[in-house]
Amino acid sequence: MYECVLPLLMVLQSAAPAVQVPVIQAAVEVNRADLERYRVQLEGYRLEAEEGRRTRKLDSQTYLEAISTYKKGVTDYRQMLKSAETGAGQMASRSPTTMEPIAQRNIEAIRAAVADDVKTIRAAENPATLERGLADARSEALRQLEEPEFEALRAYVRDHFPEPKEASAKWGADPNVKYQAATEIESQLTLLMSAAKDIAKSLTFESTPPQARVSLRPKYGTTPRAELTRALFENVYRGLYVYEVTLIGHKPVRQELDFVNSALGNFTCTLVPASASGESGCIRK
Repeated sequence: MYECVLPLLMVLQSAAPAVQVPVIQAAVEVNRADLERYRVQLEGYRLEAEEGRRTRKLDSQTYLEAISTYKKGVTDYRQMLKSAETGAGQMASRSPTTMEPIAQRNIEAIRAAVADDVKTIRAAENPATLERGLADARSEALRQLEEPEFEALRAYVRDHFPEPKEASAKWGADPNVKYQAATEIESQLTLLMSAAKDIAKSLTFESTPPQARVSLRPKYGTTPRAELTRALFENVYRGLYVYEVTLIGHKPVRQELDFVNSALGNFTCTLVPASASGESGCIRK
């Protein structure tokens, strides 16, 4: 069992009447009745913010912060509701035990399918041939990783396979670009196979101050998971992610997470007050 407090924080001025911030206690499986009560509390929070603006007890900036916090709470409510339906803390519906052999089989299929593309790339005699070979290799890799659990792996391929137009543009200045590109594809496939053999792991985020909101999503994805520190994300499939750590009144952290080259999954974040010098940041270990 663990406690997860959704991130509706106090944003009203000290002179304004206190707004009771909704808090929800959640087990690994979120209780739907608790979620419904939380939804009602969210609406109450919004109405109090609207009343504060109407009576001029809140200035415009504080009101906007309150509404922004309300919207984040709504997003978290929806994500928690989805967790109740699909299993809390999981980034996808099928288990790693099921997906691990599928991932390995798919990476092997990519290796076999792009073998001719790699030969074409190495033997390319003009930039058009190089660009076509790289595009075909990238397209085949993405096609073989079409399962929703591999969304972050697809993002990794998009960012780490040689970009066809960029490589062909270097043709005149660097005659070895075709060899470098072919070698890079082979290297990336080796890394992907290593990740496929340990396809999902956990990520934890701790923060100072505590109870910061952590959002984790595959790069280029649109559906994040959100938890509060100490945040635990279980069964995170390997790939390329973006995470954000936010706390009202503090500078946010937004960083890319390469979960292929490294499987380290513990993050300690220090959030700097918005009025202070320096930047917030996270250390991975």
